[in-house]
Amino acid sequence: MQIVSIIPEAFCEWETEISLALCCLSCNLKCWYCHMKDKIYDPRNTIGTAKELFFRYVTPMHTALVISGGEPTLWNGALFEILWVAKHAGLKTKVFSNAMNYEAIFTLNKYKLVDMYSFDVKAAKDISSVIGVDM
Repeated sequence: MQIVSIIPEAFCEWETEISLALCCLSCNLKCWYCHMKDKIYDPRNTIGTAKELFFRYVTPMHTALVISGGEPTLWNGALFEILWVAKHAGLKTKVFSNAMNYEAIFTLNKYKLVDMYSFDVKAAKDISSVIGVDM
């Protein structure tokens, strides 16, 4: 999973937790209002992989790992791996998602790899104009 942004000590991503927050490259939508659109679509913005950044930045003070994007569920195997590593390190895990890749979410739930989700569900009369992708 390629990462474009990191917050080494995030206090707002998950109330009551001290999180290592990673923002991944790529999204399956093209929302015109996305606050990360300048970063998530260009691979030149990559600063490392989730796994290498996790081991570089995680400390004993961290209580959680937060993965956002872009869309983390597009990185199915790599997302599974980093969440597994975090859970086995004793951290809580949270994933921000647009909830469109329900197969990945089902798998993550099956293996109890996510403690909390934050779903950004899109809804509009003309959804294609909002998400920038024909549906």
